[in-house]
Amino acid sequence: MVLPSVLIIGGVCGSGKSTIGKELAEKIGYTFVDADDFHTEESKAKMGRGEALSDVDRMPWLEKVSEIWANGEKAERFVIACSALKRKYRSFLLDRKQSNDKNKVIIMLLVPEEILRKRTAERSDHFAKSNLIPSQLDDLELAPENGEEFDVLTIDGTRKKDEIVAEIINKTENYSFIDTGSN
Repeated sequence: MVLPSVLIIGGVCGSGKSTIGKELAEKIGYTFVDADDFHTEESKAKMGRGEALSDVDRMPWLEKVSEIWANGEKAERFVIACSALKRKYRSFLLDRKQSNDKNKVIIMLLVPEEILRKRTAERSDHFAKSNLIPSQLDDLELAPENGEEFDVLTIDGTRKKDEIVAEIINKTENYSFIDTGSN
């Protein structure tokens, strides 16, 4: 099985990024990293109040996230849970110039708002609560189905964990990366 070096699990709060990311990393023997651990305390407090982070808030965080694989050993492989809501954030994360020659794919987990609300209401150990969902859904930019956004896949995040993990492996195994010239 040949998989990309870095699999980024994206989506809004409550979509299952961390849950699926941990399960996937364990299944394929990759290192799991939760990008939430790299947010500043100020950003966590802001999101805890239901306030959206601005691009100014997010860019230093995305830089820290991209350093994970840029500074990692060349052979090291990662599954990273990271919201990656906007196209420009995903483009930044996929930028080959800062990748230490690692192939990366972003998998966006798609979940309806009512399920996101149920999931976030059930968790007590996370700063992002259901009051953050509206702003995250507003920020979420999904690529049209015509292939405008390369190396970004979408998956139904409402199914069972093992089904989602199996689909991610199936869709990314022997993945053909597209060189758009901008990476």
